[in-house]
Amino acid sequence: MTQIKGWMAGAAAAALALVIGISVAIFSFSSSGIELYDGWEDAPAADVRMGEQEVRLAMALDYALQQGGDEARIALEKFANFRASRAALLAQAAEQENDARKLQAALKYGASASALQPDNPSHWVNLGRIYQMAGRFDPMEATEAPVMFTRALALDETYKPALLALGQWHFEKMQYDRSLPYLERLIEQDASYLSQNWFVSLLTNTYILAGKADIGANRLATLETSHLPGSQKAIAILARESNTKY
Repeated sequence: MTQIKGWMAGAAAAALALVIGISVAIFSFSSSGIELYDGWEDAPAADVRMGEQEVRLAMALDYALQQGGDEARIALEKFANFRASRAALLAQAAEQENDARKLQAALKYGASASALQPDNPSHWVNLGRIYQMAGRFDPMEATEAPVMFTRALALDETYKPALLALGQWHFEKMQYDRSLPYLERLIEQDASYLSQNWFVSLLTNTYILAGKADIGANRLATLETSHLPGSQKAIAILARESNTKY
């Protein structure tokens, strides 16, 4: 984890230099194609195409940064999104294959995307999800997950993926009172979550395990969305649990 944090700090410094134009040269072909892309030349054969794509993107980014303005901003966004996508793919493969090495590579890519575009909350949520997965190999890695989710929420307090991630995180840690505020904020913003059985189960279980089934039933009954099937199902479950009539 220390190694990842150090790498994030270095990547953040490089990103700052790029944005303020201190040193466009750090994204030269040699730097962006080899150094910034950690070890692409050592990637398995199946990853060669991805490595070549990153080199091409790095070269395009180098040119765009020299042009400046919107062209540089768009290129930087594309490069960051590429790295975030690469992180997600590696994390998925790592989970399927139980491969800690691929998960560490996913963390590096996710950290890179966040450092290149730190004002994008999706990158922080993506990185947090990968840290959660890394907890399977090292429990200390997982402690970074809520930190990443909170950073995303600090950028946009209405960002739904971050609210859901924090709600789920605290539920899994049996911190039900801490989970509820995030889940409640989520349905206040987007009632469509109540049309999904998995979310109704998560929400009702959180209320019940927090010892607040009656409060939950009352809260859901007062929402404008109380007429929705998902809301009615949740209200019925919580009312039955608390012996309250609605």
